[in-house]
Amino acid sequence: MKLSEQKRIGFFDQIIYSVQPNKYKELLKQPGKSVVFYVILLGLCLCIMDYVIPVAGYMTSFGGVDHLITKVLPKIEFSQGQLQTDGKIEIGRDSTVHILVDTSLEKIEAENIQKDKYISEILIGQNNMIIYSSYMGTAEMEFAQYKDASFNNESLLSLKPWIYMILIINFFTTLFAELFRYLISALPLAVVGWLMGGPDRTGRLGFFKIYMLALYAKTAVALFVAFNNTAGLLSSQVLVIYAGLMITMFLLMTGIRKAEERV
Repeated sequence: MKLSEQKRIGFFDQIIYSVQPNKYKELLKQPGKSVVFYVILLGLCLCIMDYVIPVAGYMTSFGGVDHLITKVLPKIEFSQGQLQTDGKIEIGRDSTVHILVDTSLEKIEAENIQKDKYISEILIGQNNMIIYSSYMGTAEMEFAQYKDASFNNESLLSLKPWIYMILIINFFTTLFAELFRYLISALPLAVVGWLMGGPDRTGRLGFFKIYMLALYAKTAVALFVAFNNTAGLLSSQVLVIYAGLMITMFLLMTGIRKAEERV
């Protein structure tokens, strides 16, 4: 039977098959565009758990953007390239996305970022702002270049469309970052699987097919990590990474053996 004639497996069935190494041969029969579609949908699921749910939770807990700006936040004033607030503002301290505004600090330093605790962090001081993402790295903005700008709580309301636009842009940025990281992180797994197979076995399953299996083998752990980031079930990132790597390699190597038994 030709590949194009093979019955295509639905997205959720592919997720179920991804934790059943004896089904990996069936996954190998899927056409390339089905695998691409699967990875895109999976990236969307990861993005929803890592970004959409935390952001929606913040907005809901504060009663929306209007209520957050006018009722929840303390007095804010920006002028002459400096930010002043009547007190510290902190959002998501016990979550994976952390926002801190502390104008008692004249300058935020890169050392203030807690990379081991948060997957995304925004730190704002009197004279600068640092944005950190575990996917995209660190970026800094100096307020001195905006000396002609000024705003307060009331004027922030006029920026609400821009706030929503930034949230949408961040969504797509997070989505592309999730996809890029997922595709790239599967490469070393595929290389290890290909090398550990030895010449007799790697001659039967080529590297590209092993890479496809690596994409599937990563599924369960990737979903759990994203869920754990949102729910905060396990605080030890080292434990999650180590256990996840062991589970992924077990699924991959077992799946390779099962698939090659019938090749």
